[in-house]
Amino acid sequence: MPLLTKPLSPQERQAAALRRQGMSNTEIGEIMQIPNGQVSQVICHARRKGAVVPYAKRDPLQLYKNTKVVPITRLLHIRAKLLEAGNGHYGINTIIAQRVGMSPGCVRVRLWKYDRNQQGASR
Repeated sequence: MPLLTKPLSPQERQAAALRRQGMSNTEIGEIMQIPNGQVSQVICHARRKGAVVPYAKRDPLQLYKNTKVVPITRLLHIRAKLLEAGNGHYGINTIIAQRVGMSPGCVRVRLWKYDRNQQGASR
């Protein structure tokens, strides 16, 4: 282990030891009873003092755990119905997002990608 520039606080020692055991920030935060953001800060401070603390392993599926998967056909159906009803294009993504439980930006990107692929296929 490299020489520390400053001694670690008890909190930094505990967080570093838990991370070395392979725990995530969420798990460390639950054990230490502190928020995830504070766990990140504590580990960062320990690293600055010279402690060797491994980075958290990220689960690729964890990134999408809370996102709602809505088929593009459903988004297209809602968009068509809204346009038929006379709703203009302004704010339509927000309305769709509220109906399906997604963010407006996500709806906008999904529809934009679909439209772009359709234009490329028709050429």
